[in-house]
Amino acid sequence: MEQSRAAARLQIVLGHLGRPSAGAV
Repeated sequence: MEQSRAAARLQIVLGHLGRPSAGAV
């Protein structure tokens, strides 16, 4: 499902913008 992938990508991007630490994990 592309929606699932898009959501995961958004979470990763948001994590990097919010706190690189969380995004790396």
